[in-house]
Amino acid sequence: MKKILFVYVLAFVMGLMYDYKNLVPRVYHGYCLEAYMYKEKREVIDQGNVLAYKKIVASMKDSAWISPEASFYYSLFMATKFNYAPAYYDVYHTLMTVMDGKGVPSENTKQLAMAFLRRGAALNEERCKKTLAAMH
Repeated sequence: MKKILFVYVLAFVMGLMYDYKNLVPRVYHGYCLEAYMYKEKREVIDQGNVLAYKKIVASMKDSAWISPEASFYYSLFMATKFNYAPAYYDVYHTLMTVMDGKGVPSENTKQLAMAFLRRGAALNEERCKKTLAAMH
């Protein structure tokens, strides 16, 4: 009985040693992001689908392995091409908080962000109006 148990344990340990790379945690790389939510991304780009846009932004903000600025492209696209008011605030917020990386946005970045904030306020977007009111 002890010999059989010893053989099983030895075979198990040898099996682990043979393919030890499977025990190393996997790291996600950038190419995984291309396929992430492909259908929703196509709907945003082709049709300006608001529900798909909201789903993309929410999932990227909640994700532990996707950086928050990954939704910037879709926010910018929805704001400029489809004139979707909440996307203007998302562009402003991303430019002012995430995109700089140094903690303080440059003057050009601030001017661009303020332009998007004003456009959103002109379209009666509540977050843009509140942010502009708090600045004055």
